[in-house]
Amino acid sequence: MTETRTFAHRWTLLLTMALAVPHPAVGEEQAAAGRFITVSVVGTDTTRKSGIPQPDKAARITVSLRDPASGFAMGGVGVAAWIVPDDGQSCEDWYARVGRVGELPANVIPLLGFDIVQATQDHRLALVDPLLDLASANIRSVTTLPAPIKAWSVAADGQTLAIIDAATGAFSLIEPASGSVHPVALPAPVHALASDDKGFWAGLDNGQVLAISPDGTLAPVLPLGQSPVMIIPAPLAEPVALSADGHARRLGSAEGPAITFPGPVRGGAIAPLANSLFALSEDGQHLYVTDLDNPETSARIALGFPADRIAANPSGRWIALADKAGATIAILDTQTMRVRWTIAMPDPVVEMTFSDAFLYLMHRHQGGVTRVIFDPDGSAPGLAAIAAGVASDEPQTAGPLPRLVRIPAGGVLVASNRERRAYIVSESGAQAAMAMVPLRAGLTAGVVIRQRGMLPGATRGTYTGRFTAPAAGSYKAIIRTDAPEMLQCQNFTVGSPSPRQIATAKPAQPASGAMSATVEGNAIRIRLSGGVVSASRAMLMHPGGGWRQFLTPDKTGTDVILPMPQPLPPPGPYQLYVEVTRADGASETLNTTLDWKGPQS
Repeated sequence: MTETRTFAHRWTLLLTMALAVPHPAVGEEQAAAGRFITVSVVGTDTTRKSGIPQPDKAARITVSLRDPASGFAMGGVGVAAWIVPDDGQSCEDWYARVGRVGELPANVIPLLGFDIVQATQDHRLALVDPLLDLASANIRSVTTLPAPIKAWSVAADGQTLAIIDAATGAFSLIEPASGSVHPVALPAPVHALASDDKGFWAGLDNGQVLAISPDGTLAPVLPLGQSPVMIIPAPLAEPVALSADGHARRLGSAEGPAITFPGPVRGGAIAPLANSLFALSEDGQHLYVTDLDNPETSARIALGFPADRIAANPSGRWIALADKAGATIAILDTQTMRVRWTIAMPDPVVEMTFSDAFLYLMHRHQGGVTRVIFDPDGSAPGLAAIAAGVASDEPQTAGPLPRLVRIPAGGVLVASNRERRAYIVSESGAQAAMAMVPLRAGLTAGVVIRQRGMLPGATRGTYTGRFTAPAAGSYKAIIRTDAPEMLQCQNFTVGSPSPRQIATAKPAQPASGAMSATVEGNAIRIRLSGGVVSASRAMLMHPGGGWRQFLTPDKTGTDVILPMPQPLPPPGPYQLYVEVTRADGASETLNTTLDWKGPQS
């Protein structure tokens, strides 16, 4: 059964933007009138021919969107999804429960936004939810790593993380949500990693390339060269394998011909729109460029300084190069195949990365980042300092793992080796909005984005996501789109449940502490129990997340008064988060719903 509703009110997806007004592609067919959203849910367990999702096994949801006005496929649309038990409630009632609240009901699986995976300097891996920012409430799991790591990559569906041991080059798979670690034996140590829609690509020290599925299955080895292999990723193209001795090949479904450069190389970048591969010579003085489908079409570009690092924007229009000291940044325009600008950096650059729209630079001393804005017709790029961090005499250093990473369609994530926090720098035109996320697990060695939402599919107008249902039963997929705003639900079954068996999750472990809260006048009285001895601070938040205020307890102990903030918030339901200390000295965060009636006389 399928239910469809349209809404007139405005709603914005977390950290996503409606990027495009739909226009038909050449030769694209129109759908039948009235068919605007199509939803399918299938299991990914290839041993079952039925395709029915199974409990505790990954399932794939695919949403196809068509413009209600024209019937053509819609790309660049914000899509959110929630997987809920099918308990007989209507689509509209379920969306009212999950679409605009800060805390979801039990047994709801949200498919929107992202998590932050943080590697700490004491060799732990934390899964951080950026929506929650009080004490340890935003840490969803912490895993102790067997050893320091030198490289990592997240599978396209966000369910699996591949890591490389810094000392041995050993390969392991981690499920960030559960913290389970699965070593996978490979024929040689791994030098570099990247991911695509099917899993991971590993570049080996012996000049070979290996495809690895998220469950650890190995594909046949692909020989490339005689030196360690780099895997060059690109958001809008399939990855390319590049060996240090100058051999390259495109990977994936569109595997191209073998490429050989004139000499050894130290790095590379892909320009998808030009279908070209750029490789930086070993001495950094030249940039080799070749067509991925016609390797005989190649050129050499003199740089005029010894470049050490290379990065390209998603389309490949701009390529940034930096010297080893980080004192010089050169910008190559791939349309003209020449260096357009060279920028001197008094504060050395330790990391650089492109978002969807801009180049970001992280400096040794400056707090935050510098945004570089390109004007193809301008005489020089614009530079803007963004205070995503604090300045310090302690130098910021580069490590094997990045601390400045792109958020697809959302900006960049900035972390520092000297702060226990990260900053989400989002983009809207030339403006920057910023949010701070505490990283309570420890000082940061590296961060990476783990998508948990719906991502654009290979075909225009399709969006895909993955989830794991906790039990057999009847479920409902709630789909919400932005611009145009539409709501639709699709019922489906997991496993082989009895008729109308409502899906129930495994029982959650009870919290070690307990709290009750009541409003007394213009203050909140909280009573703590369950081994909790004191409260240190609290936060009152509107369920939609648009208003929040920290509160300071007026005394310690288990019977605490929290004065309401001034000016008083409007009446309505609020979420109250309280940071508490247990008798054993450990901290945790308790929360409850508070119904604020307004000022009391």
